[in-house]
Amino acid sequence: MFSAGNLLLIRNFELNSGITKDKFLIVIAEINESTKIVASFTTSQAYINQSDIKPGCIKTETKHCYHFPKGKVISDCGFSFRKDTFVFLFHNVIDFDIQILQAKYPHNEIEVMCKLSDDEYCDLLYCVYNGPFVSKKVKRTIEPIIESLVNKIESRDHNNS
Repeated sequence: MFSAGNLLLIRNFELNSGITKDKFLIVIAEINESTKIVASFTTSQAYINQSDIKPGCIKTETKHCYHFPKGKVISDCGFSFRKDTFVFLFHNVIDFDIQILQAKYPHNEIEVMCKLSDDEYCDLLYCVYNGPFVSKKVKRTIEPIIESLVNKIESRDHNNS
């Protein structure tokens, strides 16, 4: 469930305001022998100028995010978001303790929606990696994942040509 590249839906997630709503969480990487994950929540709120919005990684002077356009298939199983969806990469890439998540949200409240396709996951990781506010610890964690994905994608593309 908490594997790198998985998109999870947490039902009745409690926001800081105390309000609960369903939230998507992307597992960016696994750390500490699968007891912790690096992950980020998504939002359909575009906290960015409309003129700056494009698919994939967006970097402006004040914003750094990854954009999943509505309707774009992002997994091998055909999953796509119903709305434009963003992962903001300033302070939103954080460590989560899996046991705490599981205790707060029972198994039936966390659902694996899909595993991102290799291309989409690699693009997201590269965007995270190039983030000016992403910690060195996170960057070191995802470096070998990016390298492995790039090799896998290049091998796949070479075999298909």
